[in-house]
Amino acid sequence: MILRWQEVAVPLSVVFGLLVLKHVPATAALPLAKTAGIIAFSYAIFLALRLVQGAEAIERDGWQELHASPVELFGALGASALSAMLLGSVLVHGQNGDAAFRHLAISMALALFFALLAGAIIFLTVLAKVRWNRSVIEHVDGLGKRTTLIWADVAGVRSDWRGITIWTSKRQRIHFSPYQSGAAQLTRLVAERSVRNGSTAAKAFAS
Repeated sequence: MILRWQEVAVPLSVVFGLLVLKHVPATAALPLAKTAGIIAFSYAIFLALRLVQGAEAIERDGWQELHASPVELFGALGASALSAMLLGSVLVHGQNGDAAFRHLAISMALALFFALLAGAIIFLTVLAKVRWNRSVIEHVDGLGKRTTLIWADVAGVRSDWRGITIWTSKRQRIHFSPYQSGAAQLTRLVAERSVRNGSTAAKAFAS
């Protein structure tokens, strides 16, 4: 398992930011230390799930297909749980009148952030579909939009902050999550095929 730098930088930055806010008078009353502890524990679970992430895609009706991994499912459930916990804190303290408005506003903002994070994971990974056969790579996003790439047109693949991107000589692009089970297999196949396509194009140009 090779960790991407974002997988280390993001959780450490979030935990550090929460601990700093804990010592700021305006936010000291919020359950930030507890939230930081939950995030740190969740990150340990994330690393454990990364170890069991499937490297190979599943085969279905003549297609190889990526599918949601335990990491993604845990991320969606964990973010939803954190959002619910913070929202519950807002409701309890708001009804009791024992919290300042700014505390409630910050908790509500964090609850909204984690809710959006859970929604993004579901939309980009659980609802989206990436599959391929001998001829094409097919991507269907969470809204049902379909993009089809022909293997002969594949020009390259790269990993960045958005995930993994495949592009073709015709400027078509698809993006998918590196945490999908089978993502490593597809990335390897695309890298190998892009090299072959590049060699073929170079020979054709030279002749």
